[in-house]
Amino acid sequence: MRTRWGVLIFVFLMGVILGVTQPAFLYAGAETPGGNLWDAFVNTSPPSPTDIKVDGALSIYYVVTCVPQITKSKPVCYPCCPCEFGTATMFYTVRLTKEFNIYTYEGSTNGVCLGNIGTPGSGGQGDVIMNFLGTVVTNIFGAGHTWQLKSVNNPGIAPDSLAFGADITIAVQ
Repeated sequence: MRTRWGVLIFVFLMGVILGVTQPAFLYAGAETPGGNLWDAFVNTSPPSPTDIKVDGALSIYYVVTCVPQITKSKPVCYPCCPCEFGTATMFYTVRLTKEFNIYTYEGSTNGVCLGNIGTPGSGGQGDVIMNFLGTVVTNIFGAGHTWQLKSVNNPGIAPDSLAFGADITIAVQ
């Protein structure tokens, strides 16, 4: 009888431990059917045979700088808070691999509107990241190269903070 209880307690404790130590990133592809929020920024045309492909990890972390006041009817923003869901400083890092070289770049932007990934050209968070990636490509390959974001895979969000991570692929001509 003691052995049976011991095994049950052990299995229960292992279940609790495994449940608590799940990976911090959760798949975040359910926001839009059949894709993720970054699909508008991805160029799905086949790459040219002369394109150089670079892969890496993109990480984004937000520090909230303004929180709207919530009322019963709708959010009401303070004068410092021009966005419906608040504003934040967005910190981003990308680590790209080209052949045997690893390139790591980081940056930040103040005053981004939370909840506004935007569409290309709208000035949302997606444009901020695309401008950052353009600067990274210029630093790695030099000026005059065109590039396209080819994929955003394994997007994930951290359930306990405002963080995002994904694997990206860029094609450079």
